[in-house]
Amino acid sequence: MAAAATAALAGVDARRAALERASRNWPTVEGVVVDAHFGETDWYEDGDEGTTWSAHLRYQYFVGGKRYLSSRFTWKSTRGLPQEEAYALLQGVHRGMAVIVHYDPLRPERAVVFPGAGGQGGWSPRVLAAVSVALLIAAFAG
Repeated sequence: MAAAATAALAGVDARRAALERASRNWPTVEGVVVDAHFGETDWYEDGDEGTTWSAHLRYQYFVGGKRYLSSRFTWKSTRGLPQEEAYALLQGVHRGMAVIVHYDPLRPERAVVFPGAGGQGGWSPRVLAAVSVALLIAAFAG
């Protein structure tokens, strides 16, 4: 069961990595920011507490006369961030601002403002954690 979950997570990360690479060569169009804001989430776990931040961006763009709306501006996670990192992602971004949108020519609804790795290349923490758990289970089971 753990091996299947690890394989599934690795598959998701491999697909994301392939899209990161491909997006560098996608065609571009000009888009417009519809909304840009920060979110704050308080968390409590095992007696610990804290706050994480998220950066949210929505933009619209047109391909072949059809309007698209997207919220992906980077392949990097934009949730669960320290406040400074969330603010840095949206620094200077405002509603009505023009942005260059890189869109998938096979699926124009798939788009990103910052193509490529977006600062999160390689294995994600989620996959590394799943692999670690699977290895521990295998070590104790065998």
